[in-house]
Amino acid sequence: IEFHHADIQNPADFRDLGGDFDVVYRLAASFANELSSEDPQLDFGTNVLGTQNVLDFARRAGCGLFVYTGSSSSYGAVRVPFEEDGPLEPTTPYARTKFEAEQRVRASGLRHVTFRLFNVYGPGDYPGAYRNAIPNMFATAREHGKVRIFGAEATRDFTFVDDVVDILLSAERGVGGVFNLGTGREVRIASLARFILKLSGLDSHNIRIEMPRSWDNVT
Repeated sequence: IEFHHADIQNPADFRDLGGDFDVVYRLAASFANELSSEDPQLDFGTNVLGTQNVLDFARRAGCGLFVYTGSSSSYGAVRVPFEEDGPLEPTTPYARTKFEAEQRVRASGLRHVTFRLFNVYGPGDYPGAYRNAIPNMFATAREHGKVRIFGAEATRDFTFVDDVVDILLSAERGVGGVFNLGTGREVRIASLARFILKLSGLDSHNIRIEMPRSWDNVT
């Protein structure tokens, strides 16, 4: 393994990476819907221009397979179940830029496969502003003895990181396709919050419900 510290928004950073790669995985992203609404240029630079830079590098490097990780957010608020060939109505800058990047991959001429990821979680996922629900719930439960959620009816499909990695490692099987990568099970955020409070040894009713944000109706 060689590690290169690079910025995918900067084409010059790809010059020293060499070539002849069997597979290029496009994983990096600016990923928070809330952050994207506050700073849409960051998402465009990272998710769209960054993807184009990686595609250009993969083409020069003789990439045998380009693996792109898209997002379930690109479906927007369409009715579930989400189907790969069904409608997409992305609303936030994050959702729109992830889908635009997906279209660039499809038009690149490279052998490729796209996986639309659904709320990946697992060890190493740290809490903080614009971070994911599960680590933030554990952090607020530990620090404040309660959990904050947005809307009582919101649901998500949570996918464990090891399952995602297993699929990514066998990406060759899906060449040319677009695949949802999730469990197919809706989990109510309120139920998840109660479970995390219980695991933390706290009263499972210590939940503060706030008004849902515009993107909280997206599963």
